[in-house]
Amino acid sequence: MQEQNFWCCGGRKLYWDMAKKLAPGDEICAYTSGKGYVGVGVIIKPAQPIDGFLRGRDEGTLEQATIDAIHANASRPPESQEYAVEVRWDHKAPPGRPWRWDGCFASPMTLCSMREQRDTLRALRAATIGAQSPD
Repeated sequence: MQEQNFWCCGGRKLYWDMAKKLAPGDEICAYTSGKGYVGVGVIIKPAQPIDGFLRGRDEGTLEQATIDAIHANASRPPESQEYAVEVRWDHKAPPGRPWRWDGCFASPMTLCSMREQRDTLRALRAATIGAQSPD
């Protein structure tokens, strides 16, 4: 997802309703469940179904599982589709090495406020120093 500058969620209305609240200019700290934070960036374009979002983009840099999921999305009923937001990644965790530490904040929600998570934000900012720069 980082290679094409997007973040996706969905499968249920609950999840993509939250993604639709993201607006251009919003900051994102992208967390992959059970793994850790994988990127920090800014929303460029609002949420839309992922198959439409990637239409016309080069699929050559995507993993086959991602391509298959994108194409399968078009045949799903609207209430179970995956959605994506376009992101300008300012920092990306190295592939296979997401940022995670004891005491880091993680929420099962698709969208949550990080305002009160000062320790996690401070640690995440420190982790991004020297992090992989976008290509």
